[in-house]
Amino acid sequence: MACCLMYRGDVVPKDVNAAVGTIKTKITVQFVDWFPTGFKCGINYQPPMVVPGGDLAK
Repeated sequence: MACCLMYRGDVVPKDVNAAVGTIKTKITVQFVDWFPTGFKCGINYQPPMVVPGGDLAK
């Protein structure tokens, strides 16, 4: 099983690693112990853009 976390904007890898560590230690998110869980993380350093007339980023 793999989890994917995608970040956009002003994010540094240190913050991403902290978020993964928090997810792994929280009891609200449970992973099975018989299968290793991997995290794929992506960072897009460009800030989100608003498209004129679009309704996606309001």
